[in-house]
Amino acid sequence: MRKVFCILSALSLLLLLCACGKTSDDGADAETYKAELETLRQENADLTEQLAELQTSQEPEGTPQSVKNPIDDFFDAIDTSYMNTVEMNNVASCRANAWADELWHLQSVIQEQLPLEEDRKTLDDYFTTATAEQMERMHTMTLFVCGDLETPQSDRLATSGTIRGVLWGENAAQLYRDTFYQLLNVNPASYWEGSYEFAFDPVAAQQTLDGMQVG
Repeated sequence: MRKVFCILSALSLLLLLCACGKTSDDGADAETYKAELETLRQENADLTEQLAELQTSQEPEGTPQSVKNPIDDFFDAIDTSYMNTVEMNNVASCRANAWADELWHLQSVIQEQLPLEEDRKTLDDYFTTATAEQMERMHTMTLFVCGDLETPQSDRLATSGTIRGVLWGENAAQLYRDTFYQLLNVNPASYWEGSYEFAFDPVAAQQTLDGMQVG
């Protein structure tokens, strides 16, 4: 709302300047008028620059570009350089599950704002069809980098090694993350009001990781 108010105020000022320019030649000295016109042009240029800055630097607090991301903050802080592939797989899987849970949470948030059944069905189809199919294909394509490409896809899993679990988790997390931000961009409440809050709980995530290590 503040951004809209600023833009409207600026446009009002611009119209006022233009109006002054149209009437300033009535009985005015030529040199004085030229000086005034140059001043108006400079003010107009400054105004245009201010409007551009408003559009690029004052995004609403709830837009995807400015929403804080606690999931990546948490998992990026984990040092996996000393871990074996099983431990790395645990971290990658937890990260993927965290993004999946956040995605389902966002879906429910959007569903509550949709009064029409056709809109809710469109949202459901986005998950049950598009996302699921993309995840299945990504699992297959992940084996491109760790499996024997001369082996049929149905048998390739046996040639991939334990690193496949790490890659699966990392790619799944990225897919869920991308889908989350796509939907956040069309979530009415978060886009206009900045009201979306992450459901992710870092304490619970750490407890899950600790439990996997113990097991």
